[in-house]
Formats: sequence, C-alpha cells, structure tokens
Amino acid sequence: MERAGGEFDLIRHIQAGLSVKSERIMQGIGDDAAVISAGSGPDVLITTDTLVEQIHFDLSTIPYEDLGWKALAVSLSDVAAMGGNPVCAVVALGVPRSWSAETVDRLYRGIDDCSRAHDCPVAGGDTVRVQRDSVITMTVFGEVDHGRAFLRSGARPGDDIWVTGCLGNSETGLAVLNSNADSSMYSEAVSCFRRPVPRLRESRWLRSFGGVTSMIDISDGLCSEIHHLCRESETGCRLYADRLPLADAAVKWSGVRGQSPVISAMESGEEYELLFTLEPALGARLDKEWTGPTAMTRIGEMTTASSGLVLVEADRESRIENRGWDHFRS
Repeated sequence: MERAGGEFDLIRHIQAGLSVKSERIMQGIGDDAAVISAGSGPDVLITTDTLVEQIHFDLSTIPYEDLGWKALAVSLSDVAAMGGNPVCAVVALGVPRSWSAETVDRLYRGIDDCSRAHDCPVAGGDTVRVQRDSVITMTVFGEVDHGRAFLRSGARPGDDIWVTGCLGNSETGLAVLNSNADSSMYSEAVSCFRRPVPRLRESRWLRSFGGVTSMIDISDGLCSEIHHLCRESETGCRLYADRLPLADAAVKWSGVRGQSPVISAMESGEEYELLFTLEPALGARLDKEWTGPTAMTRIGEMTTASSGLVLVEADRESRIENRGWDHFRS
C-alpha cells in the first residue's frame, strides 16, 4: 500500500480490509475502546495500547516504576473515556537483553501500584525476548451498563464542550526533564507526565449525572481530540482560549521559553483528561453538584459541521489545526 497520510488514514485503510462482522460488536474500530455485548448484563469494554521505547518513552526521563504505572494508566484512561469500570488487565512485555530480573521487577512494581490504586488486577499476559528496545502492550477489559457507553459520535450542535483537570502539564513535564531546568520547580508537571491519573472517578460521576453526549480522552492533544469528536459526531466547534484551564506549570514554562501557554494547552499530548460534550441546559447544575477535587471546565460549544473548528482568542478567530501526536506524521 502507499504510505498513509496519518495514523487515522491507516486505521481506516485497515478497517476497510476487514470483512468479518459480528452483531455483538456494538462499537468497533474508531473509539477509545471496543464495546461488546455480553448478551445479558453489562457490556464488555476492550482496549489495548502499546508503548515502544524511543517512540513513546525514553528511559532517561522516566524510571521503570513510573513506566509500569503509566503503561496501565494509559489503557485505564480509555475505559474512563467510555464511561466504564476496569475489570482486569493482561500485559505483553518485550524484554531486551539489557534488562535484568530486577529491572522487570521494578516495572511490575509500578504496574501493581496502578493496579491497586484503580482496582484493576493483572490477569495474565505474555513475555518475549526482543533484541534492543523494550515494548509494553497493555490490554484492559472493562464493563459498562448495557447501551450506556460514552462514544465519540453523540455530540450535537449546541452542546457545551467541557474538559476535566488542567492542560499543559504533561508536555511541560517532559520538556523540563529534557532540559537543564530544575525539575523540582515543576514537580506537579513531572508527576503528570510520569504517573498520569486516569479519570475513572470523574467518568463514573458523569455517567450517573447524565446528559453527556460524547467523550474522548486527551491522549494526543486537545487539537487532535476535538477533531476526532467533531469528525465522529459530524459537527464543528468553537473553543475559547480564555476559558482553557491552563496548568500553572505550563504558564510558567511558556513564559521562560517565550512561548504561548495556549499553544501548549492545545497541543500537549498524554494529558489523559476527559474531553466531553454536555447538554447545554445542564451546565449550571454540573457546576453546582460536582464537588470532586478535579476541576471540570466549560471551554466551548459544538456548532454545525459547515462552521468548521474555530479557536476564539481575544477578538481573533482562527482555524483549529489537527496538530496532535500522530505516529505517521510526527
């Protein structure tokens, strides 16, 4: 085949070549996780993520214990984005010859830490030898009430756009670790990069609150993920720069580097916050009833597809480019 224009072009190309279908697959390729009907009881969620050394992580910036935590947290975030609860995980690990048994133990200590924190036991997996760079593939099984999974495709023009937490920490943490800066001055950002917290609690609350029309996690950057939501929901959007919940560390670091914190917030990947749309009549009630420690902020609204994807900054409007992480463009 010709070289794909990007990751999602390749995914669509692969999808077109798959001929076997099943009525039990309620949501397949194209969302944060697959949704499988179990026939009775909750629907099953299945998600898998692969982390490749020198592509997704560099061992000079993340300890093995934190890498283990992060490997599981990444997939747990997909379960959160579907409105589900984790059931168990399986791990496939490609171990390079340079790793000792102690190295593997350190990695699994981090996996176990995340497992205990989010009630997701490791049920099995596979271990193989690789020649050089390590590879970690995590598959998580979850469950969600039948027909209640959050999808990327349910938003409508007029729905409000919300995000959990704050934006820019992860990119800032990585940039600090790759520089000569004092990382202790950016400890929260470094922690967000190394040990992201999947927003399972927030997702469960939103499911019980009701009115959520679509959801995705911010793994590839806000720019990229709002494009996914709009494409799957066949809408446009308007985001407001002055409403973006910028991380303090991102604002500080952007000032040091002479860069815009808004760009950092829009393009920072590996945030693992939840980007979701909500029926507009419910916003005031959400603000009143949500009392958790993680902020939830309204940052814009969905519009018609013909209106495009627009960022409003001061008195200027600009098109939101799809500048998030893409394996085949980045």
